[in-house]
Amino acid sequence: MSNGIQIDKALSIGMILISCSEIIMSFFPIISAPGCNGWVTIYNFPPNNWEAASTCSYNITVTWSNGKYWNNKKITELSNDSALTINSSDLEGIVPAGYLPFLSLTRDLLPERSDILFSDTQPFTKVPSWRATIGLTSECGSSTSYQGEIDILKAPGSCLSFGLMVQQHKLIENHLIFINLESSPLKRSSSIKISDCKQPNTHILEYEIVNNSVSSIPLDNLFDSNEQLALITCREMSGIPFIFSSYESGKYLSLEHTHPPASLCVHGDRWSVQRSMKNSWFSTHTSI
Repeated sequence: MSNGIQIDKALSIGMILISCSEIIMSFFPIISAPGCNGWVTIYNFPPNNWEAASTCSYNITVTWSNGKYWNNKKITELSNDSALTINSSDLEGIVPAGYLPFLSLTRDLLPERSDILFSDTQPFTKVPSWRATIGLTSECGSSTSYQGEIDILKAPGSCLSFGLMVQQHKLIENHLIFINLESSPLKRSSSIKISDCKQPNTHILEYEIVNNSVSSIPLDNLFDSNEQLALITCREMSGIPFIFSSYESGKYLSLEHTHPPASLCVHGDRWSVQRSMKNSWFSTHTSI
């Protein structure tokens, strides 16, 4: 491990404790973007003080797919109430270039290879989910990050989102960052289609994406004005879309999660609302 990994001791907070066996598996990707290196700060303490906390030490495991099977490798241990930052450079010689590393907290050692994404024990909260800080740093030294995680997505799945955060300026570069994680390691591909919301059946851009990876899709020069809203769709693959913006080749950075349709629902079953909205778009506009 390089000296770039730093361990920070967190303050202890009084809270209710549960057994480490009450668990759900989440993953924390070390993403990449043009001109930037990725990093993740992973935590062994909860994001709130009203749900259960772990009292265990956990293995930090890195997992990646080579298109045929899953690979797992223990990086280090993370003690209770601690945090650890892992940079993409720390995984050189462990994860081959071109593959997306997914970090996780695991109680047991995972097999070196597996045919499905291995499920293990780890701490779990609901509101918000147990998250890591997932970030990017440019060659200029600027950084941007978000609090998040990715759970195993259903395949084939679908995606519908809107590019509200695209910043049109001659000195700003914009990319759609699309992250996918599925249970199967077998490589498959699909395509993301980008349209103007006012003309959803006319594709401005169609871009091939691959599962269990991160895709960086250039968005500049697609629209004539800020009045146009990008519609982002994929019928055969789910994923988490972000808008990444870089000003003056990395002097300033922005990484914004596109809001899922469920975020428009305040009360009730938000996921049913999201399914209804997606079905409406896909059934009304058959070419998207």
